[in-house]
Amino acid sequence: AAAAAAVAAATPANVRMCVECEDVPAVVNCNSCGDDFCFLCFRWQHKKGARASHEVTALPGISLDDLPPLDRDGIGTTAHFEKAFRDLQQASAAAPAAASAAGETGA
Repeated sequence: AAAAAAVAAATPANVRMCVECEDVPAVVNCNSCGDDFCFLCFRWQHKKGARASHEVTALPGISLDDLPPLDRDGIGTTAHFEKAFRDLQQASAAAPAAASAAGETGA
């Protein structure tokens, strides 16, 4: 909550923030939900179920053509985000094991 408050204090009043992550400026408004989202949060929250059919309108000053393409190497998609998150988790889990192994052989 403190981080969100700090971001809000540093953000111009006319910038609409993502309703989900609260720390990234929104770029789209969901026509069905009525909420403003950054592109990644919209994709994450609307990837399946009834929400998958929701459509968006670009916020003022934003062009949907300027948003990340969904089919270019998966960048900007939920799958891309999930892969990056899994890769980070695996790297974090491997680091202590590697440090332990180095301590056993290097001492």
